[in-house]
Amino acid sequence: MRFGEVKHPVPSHQPPAPQWRVTDERLVDSVGGASCSPVRVTHDTMNVPLVCDYGSGFSKVGFSGTEAPLAMFPTILGKLRHDNPLVGMQEEDWFIGDEAQKKRGELNLQYPISRATITNWDNMEKIWHHSFYQALHIAPEQHPLMVTEPPLNITSNKEKMSQILFETFNVPALYLANQGVLSLYASGQTSGTTIESGEGMTYFVPVIDGCPLHQSTIQMDMAGQDLTLYLLQLLTDSGHSLVSTGDWEYIRHIKEKCCYVALDFDKEKLKADSPSYAQKYQLPDGQEITLGQEKFLCPEGLFQADIMGRNGLGIHMKAFQSVSSCNSALWKVLFGHIVLSGGTSSCSGLRFRMQREIAALVSPTINVKVSTCPSSIYSAWLGGSILCSLSTFKDMWVTSKEYKDIGSSIVNWFMKANFMIEELKLKETD
Repeated sequence: MRFGEVKHPVPSHQPPAPQWRVTDERLVDSVGGASCSPVRVTHDTMNVPLVCDYGSGFSKVGFSGTEAPLAMFPTILGKLRHDNPLVGMQEEDWFIGDEAQKKRGELNLQYPISRATITNWDNMEKIWHHSFYQALHIAPEQHPLMVTEPPLNITSNKEKMSQILFETFNVPALYLANQGVLSLYASGQTSGTTIESGEGMTYFVPVIDGCPLHQSTIQMDMAGQDLTLYLLQLLTDSGHSLVSTGDWEYIRHIKEKCCYVALDFDKEKLKADSPSYAQKYQLPDGQEITLGQEKFLCPEGLFQADIMGRNGLGIHMKAFQSVSSCNSALWKVLFGHIVLSGGTSSCSGLRFRMQREIAALVSPTINVKVSTCPSSIYSAWLGGSILCSLSTFKDMWVTSKEYKDIGSSIVNWFMKANFMIEELKLKETD
């Protein structure tokens, strides 16, 4: 269905009953709740909370208390090109998500989120509309809403998001949650370091007792889309012609299915010289390509930016820099619980290479442990589902009444409160 077809639909069904409960006692105890039953707000206009995670590549939406999003769709939308009209289609009709993906060859595509930042609010509103009415089939005014946000989201974006969701979609309550913290929750921890690498950006987020240490949170503009582009360059250099709109998606699938991180880059290059190393791969259009060292050269860009023609530290050095900037009393827990999350973090071999590289940088007295978050593609969403399910979370919502009384600046109040908590935690370790 296209944006604009349904303005005020009646929900076609009630949300599914929660299918699971949080069982990790460490998470429950540290957050402060003994009960993990999903929150049901008692006000008549409120129902099961929604959890929505909008990324540069994909959007994940669903109901709190469930173990997976109800819907995942590409965060793209598009209009038909003027030179290819369809009978009955109006110029203002939009294709969104999977429908836009299927028709990408006929559309002018737009990406409302770039490098984890919303760049077009009108188009983002269309994505929100699609997720509520077409993907979830609910009325947003009947459900509290948790929206994940990038770890270094700026205040003006928080305020704009709050304004649209409260004033246009009339949500009864809202909470903006740090993606890095949520991914850590999904791994069963409340203290550690999250390396959140998705389509547009990679973040390094040290967290203590559920509180992100903002001063040590850093970002790297190297992520999934950059690796896809680099793989396209490598294949083009080896003689393959991949220039159509659909080829970008083909390359992304090749990257996800065939690429891996080498534990030892130099040794892997020697292996790649063997004739038996080459791998044939057939594209959906029938074209056959040969993959050689491109399989491990592509993700190596995360560790050696210079091979992609870029300057900057590798992902392992950024992680070390982030944790090392924290109070040394926190190093044991921050290096001891490093969690990889996001689509790019699921690349085969990345965990073992990160373990090896970071362990070589720190003192032998510090135990380094790197793990991949379960369901890493939607780990932030899963953490949000867990957090919303805690009985103690019901007091964390910003309600529509509070928004009307105070305005969008209420998000500033919550942000300042978090900074105060962070400062107190740091002082306790001094």
